[in-house]
Amino acid sequence: MPVALRMPALSPTMKDGTLARWCVKEGDKVEPGSLLAEVETDKALMEYECADEGWVARLLVEQGSKNVPVNKVIAILREEGDDEQKVEGFIKEHTQEHTGEKVGSLAETPDAATAPDTPAATPAATPAATPAATPAATPAATPAATPAATPWARRIAESQNIPLQGLEGSGAKGKIVAADVNDAVQSQDSNAQHNEQRIFASPRAKARAKEASISLENILGSGEQGRIVQQDVEKAIASAGALNANLGHEAYNLSIETPCETPFEMQQHTSMREIIAQKLTLAKNTIPHFYLNIVCSIDPLIEMRKQVNHLLQENAEKNKSPPLKLSINDLLVKALALALERRKEANVAWQEDGLKQFLRVDVAVAVAIKGGLITPVIRDAAKKPFQILAQELHHLIEKARAGKLAPQDYTGGTISISNLGMFGIQSFQAIINPPQAAILAIGAVEKIVSQNNDKSIVLENRMIATLSADHRAIDGAVAAKLCAEFKNIVENPIAIILG
Repeated sequence: MPVALRMPALSPTMKDGTLARWCVKEGDKVEPGSLLAEVETDKALMEYECADEGWVARLLVEQGSKNVPVNKVIAILREEGDDEQKVEGFIKEHTQEHTGEKVGSLAETPDAATAPDTPAATPAATPAATPAATPAATPAATPAATPAATPWARRIAESQNIPLQGLEGSGAKGKIVAADVNDAVQSQDSNAQHNEQRIFASPRAKARAKEASISLENILGSGEQGRIVQQDVEKAIASAGALNANLGHEAYNLSIETPCETPFEMQQHTSMREIIAQKLTLAKNTIPHFYLNIVCSIDPLIEMRKQVNHLLQENAEKNKSPPLKLSINDLLVKALALALERRKEANVAWQEDGLKQFLRVDVAVAVAIKGGLITPVIRDAAKKPFQILAQELHHLIEKARAGKLAPQDYTGGTISISNLGMFGIQSFQAIINPPQAAILAIGAVEKIVSQNNDKSIVLENRMIATLSADHRAIDGAVAAKLCAEFKNIVENPIAIILG
């Protein structure tokens, strides 16, 4: 019996996704674990693997299709013994797209609407025998059949208001494909642009403009109904020449084609960018943010990192294993986790029916990737040894940048940390990542002239950390204590080693 393959829910927040690429074609044999497609979710580009064995009978959604709902049937597998008729019956039974004609596929299977129909000759052969049926059979009375088209072509046509009846299909047996609709859209736009750009000018004005190599688009006509005459062109040439002389430049034509609107290219939003926009708009509109800055002296942290990395290098050489190299960011993640563990009253999240008090610290770390941002989570970060935390964080960052994070890698988190210090940003205010109640923004390390207790002047490495907090869940005093605890750990980093 055929099997319906549906758009999977590859993340907890996924309601629809983009079918980025098919990795199989119709007729291919697949088995459990075979890669079927790449699906772009609200978080990353994920692989969709097959759970059944069989042959790909139909691909019902074209690759590149956006906003494909979860659980929508996107393909059909057939098992051994399933014939074409059985597959067609299964498609009609299990897809909501069926509208009375044969459901097509991405292999351009002909629709029933375009298939030759032998009874079409019957009315002409026996007009007297069935007079009542003749009007219904005549072409004039028959409603126009919907042209055969791929699902993606239909979607483009609907969005651009292009009637399919007037298009000539280039697919198999005349089926309309997406390229045919796109050609119609471009043709329509070209005609509209041609009409908009039509300029009324006298023959002499056109000849003079061509001789001077200037465009008529930016010349204001003084003739009847705004028609450009030769006198208008001469004025434009004189004005351009005067300005060129004042600027001391060689002849520069101010009347070259310079449309008022700045040229641009429209790029379609990715699913990730759309979800980021929705979540952060929701956060800024519904969460009452407040911000606290704290300055940390990180000379002790830098010195400790240097010593620890030296020991890790020696151990790696001794054991002939790859060395682990700690970064400042690794240590700051651990410091934040310890601070939140000590200030449990800040490890909360606001909900309408109560305040959620978390029983462990899970730190979400912001990682910039192509097309957006993702926050892999270090679970129970306060309890993990700093070496284990650093190894896990490095691994998650590599997976994030390769687009290989699984939902369990980035779901949840009780607080976030975002570091833009490597870009030279002194300080910034981050937007809270709902449903969390706080995020810590880390700025660049800067050398500051300071005075010691003995009145001597020294250069000190300092860093500004900014906490964004949800005032519904965290009061100002609680947030201030969390910042102070973080500063204390950073300036006395032995707690990171012992914690």
